[in-house]
Amino acid sequence: EHILVDASAHPVGNHTFHLGWNVSRQGSVIMELFVDGHEAENSPVWVKVRARTCLKAREVANEDGFCVCVRSTVRIDGRCVELTMVILPIVAGIVLLVVLCVVRYYRNEIKRNNE
Repeated sequence: EHILVDASAHPVGNHTFHLGWNVSRQGSVIMELFVDGHEAENSPVWVKVRARTCLKAREVANEDGFCVCVRSTVRIDGRCVELTMVILPIVAGIVLLVVLCVVRYYRNEIKRNNE
């Protein structure tokens, strides 16, 4: 089976290039390299495609090969943080704000009733 894949090449040194392409399946393939319509000197080459390994905690590779946060986490400052760690301070802040508003309301009511 032949699959035509569009790739990009960026020079990184003397006669050295970084090749980039997207492949949707794993396994061993033989890749033919063409430059300006002509097959490259060392073509074809054998390539082994493996699943993307994400190195950061709570990250997995999505279907496009990008590392994303797992479910029930959110990215903050480049890290995946559990939602509970984000929600608890927000809820605590809201509860504190409500308590302060209730206390202020009752102080005003007491002050008004004393006048």
